Amino acid sequence: MIPPHPHSKYVGRTVRAAVCLGFVLAAHPPRCPAQESVPTLTPDLTFDLTCGGAMIPRERRFAAFLNEHGFRVLYEPQIPGRGELVDANARLVALDSKHRAIELVAWDSPTRYSVTLITHPASPRSAHLEDALASFVKTRSQCTTDAIHRSEDGRNSEEVFATHIRRIEQALQQAYHSAK
Repeated sequence: MIPPHPHSKYVGRTVRAAVCLGFVLAAHPPRCPAQESVPTLTPDLTFDLTCGGAMIPRERRFAAFLNEHGFRVLYEPQIPGRGELVDANARLVALDSKHRAIELVAWDSPTRYSVTLITHPASPRSAHLEDALASFVKTRSQCTTDAIHRSEDGRNSEEVFATHIRRIEQALQQAYHSAK
């Protein structure tokens, strides 16, 4: 008969502990921070545009359209805290009483722009506004629509949305007070 190895009782205990640990980990896996959902804010609707010629007349038409739909509008030169309060590439920033934000953002190229609509996360779509915005972009912007993107944020984006809206409101207030 072969005598038992002097450490065999420890090996058996180690195997039993490993099996128990495996069951525990299977039932309650550890949470990795990299796998957790990071709150982000993406526009509900984005139009990527190519525009030739001067943008000033287009921006004025766009601002008039936004005013007609109840938005307060800031033009690029009026936007305080560019890069801090709002996107550094924003040409127009607009906000309405329902906290829907629309921005006209310039890309690196002088002919490339995006029009974005951001609404409260997990809210119903603003179908009337989306249709009006799509109609304006297609018929009155005098730009070519390269792509249209739709997205939706979950409830975990509410804090990011609130921060974004608060920054736009601050920019609007600062512009209003500096105009006085």
